[in-house]
Amino acid sequence: MKKSLATALIAGLAVLFGAIALGPQRIALADQATGNKRLAAELAELAVPGHNQLTALTIDDGVTEYAGWGADSETEVEIGSVTKMMTAELLRHEIKNKEVELDTTLGELIDELHEPVASVTLEEAVNHTGGLPRMAGVNFASNLGFSVLGTNPYEGIGRDDIFAAANDIEELENRGEEQYSNLGFALLGWALAENAGTTYEEMLNDVLFRPLGMHDTYVASQPLPDDQPAGLLNNGRHAQPWVTEGYAPAGMVRSTAADMAKFAEYLLEQGLPDYGWAPTVSTDDKDSGAGWHNGQTGGYSAMLVVAPETARAAFVAGNTPRGVEQIGLQLAGEEVR
Repeated sequence: MKKSLATALIAGLAVLFGAIALGPQRIALADQATGNKRLAAELAELAVPGHNQLTALTIDDGVTEYAGWGADSETEVEIGSVTKMMTAELLRHEIKNKEVELDTTLGELIDELHEPVASVTLEEAVNHTGGLPRMAGVNFASNLGFSVLGTNPYEGIGRDDIFAAANDIEELENRGEEQYSNLGFALLGWALAENAGTTYEEMLNDVLFRPLGMHDTYVASQPLPDDQPAGLLNNGRHAQPWVTEGYAPAGMVRSTAADMAKFAEYLLEQGLPDYGWAPTVSTDDKDSGAGWHNGQTGGYSAMLVVAPETARAAFVAGNTPRGVEQIGLQLAGEEVR
């Protein structure tokens, strides 16, 4: 049997058994509102089938409001790839302190890294233009487990595994073009940490979490206690929390709306860097105006929108994979370009 045919058959079986194991979707919006009544009503109006618990915040000219359905400002959530914007802030911090420059290469900061990945610059990594694949080092069994059972596809992948996976890459495909890469952000975060002589987790704690008072925010790099919140799969069953050291800089932060408000306030004050963020319809280029980034894990979805020019920001997270991008954009008064 040809490899391509075998792969197609295996993928088809995965979908079939996944459908049998997971069953039909049976998720509804939670019926308990929390926080600001006006904002809660707006959340309910914007929610769509597939949403269950929602937690949100808005900032408008210095006034912060919280609301939720089945969740509140202290409910812990996985923010997924919104983590990348925290990694981007580490890059801005290190550039400001003259520790690195945008044209510094990954290989200059990570001794173990080989060509061609070693030649990728920090600017290319943060903007997804380095020609790196979306993921590397995630095996077929892990992907199959995630597709069928909702298990954590990144489980057991450490820092050294990321470097080894990068060294297996022989060619940077479509370099110079935007090509979303979790691997690129993982390498970016670890490169900054290596240069600072620390871990990614401790660097985030030192640069962002402790200074901003984000006491309920942390990197899920180690196994979590059994009583930690877990999101839902599309069928309503609990998803396995996403925990990993290696891919932590790309999407392993857990936080609350209350803590994300502190991060958003910081970004409104500092303004957004001209890298990392996706622009909204109100912006003409990436170095002005508003920006957004979403996140999704096996059991959560999240969206952060920050508009320094209008002094508005919004964050929303849900405990299912159903996207919350449009909710976040509308709460911030923005649109995707």
